[in-house]
Amino acid sequence: MLAIRFFADFLMKAVRDVDVPARFSAEQFLIMLPETDLAGTQVLADRIKQKIQVERVSDLTQNWHVTVSIGIASFPANAPNYDELLKKLQSALEAAINKGGNAVIAAD
Repeated sequence: MLAIRFFADFLMKAVRDVDVPARFSAEQFLIMLPETDLAGTQVLADRIKQKIQVERVSDLTQNWHVTVSIGIASFPANAPNYDELLKKLQSALEAAINKGGNAVIAAD
């Protein structure tokens, strides 16, 4: 729970005021980036990946490094509707996880 709270706080500091970060599932977060194309989304995703790996999460007895697997997709470039966009996004995320984590994969 500590790592999730840490990452949520980290995301709030990493995004612009117009962006909408949200917890999507138990271990997944989603960020909606209005008026941002796939290239701009890639820049933010890479920045998050680079910055999070130098951060440490700690409690009284342990310290952890946090890494992220990030899937990115853009509307309407990758999908014509919300349902298809989520499918493309999930596929990109699964590819990032299968790559061994700490990766950013864009939907095709």
